[in-house]
Amino acid sequence: MNVFKLLLMTSICSSVLMATTPSTAPIEQKKPSIFGSLPAAAQVVYVDKGGDDTAGNGTIIYPYLTISHAMATITDSSPSKRYVLKVGPGDYSDSFSLKANVEVVGYSVVGTRLFGTVDLNDASWNNANDNRSGMEDLTMQGTYNFNFQTQSSQAGKLYFYNNRFAGPITFTGYSVNLLNQVDIQNSLVFGGINQNGCTLLLGDVEFTNANTIALTSSPTVQTILIVYSGGTDGTLSATQVNPTDQPINVTLYNFAVAGALTASGPSTTVTSTCGSIAGPTNFSNGATLTFIGAACNPGPRGEVYSFSTAAQTLVTAGQSVTFNPTTNQVHSTSSNVTQTAGDTFTVNLTNAPFTEFYSVNFVGYVNAASTGQLSLNVDGVNVGPATPVLTSAGSTYSIQQIVPLSAGSSHIIKIVQSSSSGTTEVISAGASISIVQVDQGP
Repeated sequence: MNVFKLLLMTSICSSVLMATTPSTAPIEQKKPSIFGSLPAAAQVVYVDKGGDDTAGNGTIIYPYLTISHAMATITDSSPSKRYVLKVGPGDYSDSFSLKANVEVVGYSVVGTRLFGTVDLNDASWNNANDNRSGMEDLTMQGTYNFNFQTQSSQAGKLYFYNNRFAGPITFTGYSVNLLNQVDIQNSLVFGGINQNGCTLLLGDVEFTNANTIALTSSPTVQTILIVYSGGTDGTLSATQVNPTDQPINVTLYNFAVAGALTASGPSTTVTSTCGSIAGPTNFSNGATLTFIGAACNPGPRGEVYSFSTAAQTLVTAGQSVTFNPTTNQVHSTSSNVTQTAGDTFTVNLTNAPFTEFYSVNFVGYVNAASTGQLSLNVDGVNVGPATPVLTSAGSTYSIQQIVPLSAGSSHIIKIVQSSSSGTTEVISAGASISIVQVDQGP
């Protein structure tokens, strides 16, 4: 046997030997995040539609057939020994519990599709370790319930990169120290997201099919959503179920919410860039809205809106507000407010190019007996008819009037008493005053 043949046979034998055990080559990670990157994995296990769960051993030459079986063979994953499951192209219908410190990576986002149910119900999460798992380059068409409470995961984290989520996704936090974190980057979501507790970061994520991003409060874990870039054609809601629940904090950086943005609860806060609010919003029960950087003024036609009383400011960037910046501009009270001569709604058209026509609507509820009448007053002049005489507690009243507001100046709109027995009118919770642009001048 010559030297060349000897070297060739040695090379072949070495290749076969290497293929009989899982690879230990590190996998390059490309998921930078404010939470830190998913650490590189040293162990690689292969799954392929041409594989075999019985005869295979998880190598690239002898892969397993199913993700569930490959996941079951991993018994020693840890923060210092992380695994990657490399899944070949095809449809995989098996369900599995994602283990701690394991990442599932598809052949391509359109080439590898999962149809089963995935959860975190594995004992590898039941500790205080910095456990990090993830999924990448997959179309996920099953049901996904990532609940850190299931195994009392104190510091578990999840990373998702370049995925298509077709099925519903739920994230539930457990750690009171805010160590349960989820990072989704460069992905497309068709089925919506439900979040209860934990911290969720979305970067360059697009939501379609008019589904909902729904946040609900947890009694023990703060709910935090941080979103930058991307957008949704659906709705975003943040609901504090009980006043004693932990806070909900939402931060939107240039993430356009085309549907309704709703927030409720005294510890629910939304911080947003102006461009993120593309649809109607409704803040109630003490929820607050704060704009990042410059206030959202001027509006789309140069208008600036504010609503204040002599005693307090009712609508500012940091208080309860119902606000639609693209079509209607609506501001509503969220608690009882005494109506006095100092209550005003200001429309600043200094930068507007022409006269605007607005429908001014005021709906209220009398909490105390009175014989007064209310009138709409624009720039010191009563316009339109006064309300009927308000004779008793429990009376409702409304004023609606279309008024032209000229460009080049600010206009003060308020509700005044044209006659009174001395009893002050009180706006009930939920009463509202709104300025709605209905037409614009030539």
